Amino acid sequence: MKNKIKFLNLILFILIFFVLLIIFGKILIPKKVSDIYYKNEVYYRDYDLDYIAAGCSEMNRGISPMFIWNDTGYTGYNIGASAERIYTTYYSLKSILKYQNPKYVFLSSELIHMTYPLNKHLLRENWERKPINEVNFEMLGDKIYNFDTYDYIHSIFPIFAYHQEWKHFGKIPSNHETRGHYVKAKSKVKKQPSDKDAKKYFKKTDKVKKINDINIEYLLKINKMLKEKNIKFVIVGMPNFQTYSYAAHNAIKEISEKNDITFLDFNEYMGKYNIDYRMDFEDKTHLNGLGAKKLSSFISDYLKSQGDLKDKRKDENFQNWNKDYKTYLKYYKKVTKNIKKNKKTKEVNVEKLMDIIEEKKEKIEKKKTKNKIGRKIEKVF
Repeated sequence: MKNKIKFLNLILFILIFFVLLIIFGKILIPKKVSDIYYKNEVYYRDYDLDYIAAGCSEMNRGISPMFIWNDTGYTGYNIGASAERIYTTYYSLKSILKYQNPKYVFLSSELIHMTYPLNKHLLRENWERKPINEVNFEMLGDKIYNFDTYDYIHSIFPIFAYHQEWKHFGKIPSNHETRGHYVKAKSKVKKQPSDKDAKKYFKKTDKVKKINDINIEYLLKINKMLKEKNIKFVIVGMPNFQTYSYAAHNAIKEISEKNDITFLDFNEYMGKYNIDYRMDFEDKTHLNGLGAKKLSSFISDYLKSQGDLKDKRKDENFQNWNKDYKTYLKYYKKVTKNIKKNKKTKEVNVEKLMDIIEEKKEKIEKKKTKNKIGRKIEKVF
């Protein structure tokens, strides 16, 4: 009997020891390895969200829930993260939907065409800050990740990787993300889109870009999961001068129509929302704060047109959103002021630019036709 009690005490001690390892590991995780930490609070708190925006860095910097809040009174959160992959987004959504019950989920188009190798460090960084539940273990067992023993241990017991972080405990750095939108404190121009990029960008074609089979698989998994929860799934065509094209647009449109997914391509409305590729982009891939405000207006207009969400701006239970918006706006103005100072360029109307491109294209086609007729006449004579 005494041996049995000793054995049970030992088992209990081991269980408590491992639970403490997990808890202290979570506490010691660096508060700012990247922007990801600040997003993951949404997995633990009930925000009563109307929508969730998910995706990679394009989404991370492209949609501002606070501007949408100010325009509409609708609540949302941007869980987009750097180097995100569509299979990671699937598990992120699966986890977050255990705590939140939104009516809409917006997904960035880049995820659907992304084929870059998985960055395990960023994946663990993203995941280790989420609640430990059955979704974690389902993800860890997914063959797509090819996790080794170290990855398993690191994911479940982050204390082994961050045991030195006790030195920085309690020193949480300031951060200006609000509801997940990442606005850079310093707007350094890397390589903005040029006139040449703009002339080549989004030229109409009948070609259809091939989508990776794995991406299709997880896109359909997301679609099925959202349908089961009666959540409207919307893919947003994000401006991206580096990788997006009309062929990519055609591919997403095709798969969206086939699977009853709403596809909103912002690239078709850049003129309407006065996107200036010389002022509104941080680089060829990401919108800056100015561009994010315009894209957020596009999302606001779409949500208002649906007519199924309630304006909560005057609701006493949501006054913290109004307060947070003021804080967000103050910092946003500071950042966009810096952007304007750094980028002294003339404003460009994208819609007019697209018209000029079409006119040039027509002239070239007419010239080709004329030359063909001329050659035929020469042959006759």
